[in-house]
Amino acid sequence: MDISKILSNHTDIVTALGTHSKSSTQEQHRRGSSKSSNNDRDTPPYGQSSKVSNVAAARNQHKLSAQPKPSQEADNHRSRHSIHQTNRSSFIWSPENEPSQSEEEDDILDFYNPSAGNSNITNATSYDQYGNPNERVYDLGKDGAYTNFSILIAQLYCDSQFTKEKMQVPIDALKVKGFQVTHVMNERQCIEELQSNRHHIAWIISTSNIEVTNFNSVLNTFQGKGGAIFLFADNVPYICHANEYLKAKFGITLTGDYVGSKTLTFKENGQNQAGFFGQHYIFTGIKNLFEGNNLPSCISNGNPSE
Repeated sequence: MDISKILSNHTDIVTALGTHSKSSTQEQHRRGSSKSSNNDRDTPPYGQSSKVSNVAAARNQHKLSAQPKPSQEADNHRSRHSIHQTNRSSFIWSPENEPSQSEEEDDILDFYNPSAGNSNITNATSYDQYGNPNERVYDLGKDGAYTNFSILIAQLYCDSQFTKEKMQVPIDALKVKGFQVTHVMNERQCIEELQSNRHHIAWIISTSNIEVTNFNSVLNTFQGKGGAIFLFADNVPYICHANEYLKAKFGITLTGDYVGSKTLTFKENGQNQAGFFGQHYIFTGIKNLFEGNNLPSCISNGNPSE
């Protein structure tokens, strides 16, 4: 399968939820503006708060496929969405103006394709070798819908298979969705970007050691200001950044080097059965999912879970 799809789906979820979370809406209405200065480091980027999602994911070494450019329809959607955001933030907040739950849900769905949440796509024009639809209309996020959002990707792990050039493939896929993407490959650059107040989401791809001692402190500050974090961990020893953050924040420890190399298949309520995954927005358009070659295990409160 195309790992770009699931990475894009996850990022689309974080962004859509964060953009229209109630606390973010209230803060924007109180200020009377949806934007703030990029030099203001005490507020989330662009004056918008993102709901945080912390995920430890095994890195999939499967071949990635490139994505074409957005269509004219995406440009039209982007224009409509920009106008929509301006209208939402042009008045002073009061309890009477607070959007209802149904209005917030409608706003979130405005980022998503009609097939959102559907893994079993039977009417696609073409499918890849794993049985997943090729067309981007079956991705979770609409093309061009995320132009107001910025992602920082810190690729702290790199080898002959996971090169800077290979990372460009999911970056291009994210740009099709409209995201602004900054790609760095060391901790100091990552810290500088985290502190710049330019990014809504940070991808942290773990390696075997942390070189800058205050790295997790800076990451925690970014999260505390409303930044979303997407943590990647491979097998031991390439788990360090994710492991240290999860251990300090949630008491979760990553350990082990387990052979994976299996393909998981969608099944309704399949999350309760080995070899399957259940329905979730993140799996939109994905019926078969390669789990990766090697995986760590998560230990929470002394209870291991592979």
